[in-house]
Amino acid sequence: MLKSLIRLSLFITISLNITQYIIGCFSFDHPSAIILFIMGLTLLYMFMRPLLILISLPNEGPGYIFMSFILTAITVYVLTLFIPFFKIRSATISELMFFGYVLPSKQLSVAWSMVFSSLLIAVLMVFFNWICESRKR
Repeated sequence: MLKSLIRLSLFITISLNITQYIIGCFSFDHPSAIILFIMGLTLLYMFMRPLLILISLPNEGPGYIFMSFILTAITVYVLTLFIPFFKIRSATISELMFFGYVLPSKQLSVAWSMVFSSLLIAVLMVFFNWICESRKR
């Protein structure tokens, strides 16, 4: 139990750092806000899969990624309400290059910043959990 809690906290910290590097929309004015944010997402991802199994929603595949994204977006929004030194701000995504195709830079509002950062955190968490589960086999 403690091992999975530490692993989830580490994965969320890595996902948060990658999200901050790519989008940079989270504003933590106090170090305790980062710790509370990581704890909130850790609790979400610790209880998400058992809760989805309990209410018969998808717990793997594309449906799980979508449910993970929705629950992460809701949790991030709720954390902005309860953590006093945590804010989401508008951001600019710099141009990205995928297989020779250049995506132009984009200015995001606060709502779209939350949506894209939640999507990135959810996809990274599903990826990290998938890697961790495939190593167990």
